Amino acid sequence: MKKELRNSGFSLKTDRKSQLIEQMKSLVVEKIHHSNKFFDIKWPEFISEKLHLNYKYLSSFFLL
Repeated sequence: MKKELRNSGFSLKTDRKSQLIEQMKSLVVEKIHHSNKFFDIKWPEFISEKLHLNYKYLSSFFLL
């Protein structure tokens, strides 16, 4: 099945880091599309609260 998905241009995100990054992106996109006050949002608090994880841990995925 994985091979068929890859051949069709899809991929499975199986590692935890990739899954969390996708969840963070989805949260941001959803909030921007469904809220007119997204400029007032404290993003670190919002994301860490929704994922039940420390934001310092989550932000480490984006460090060089």
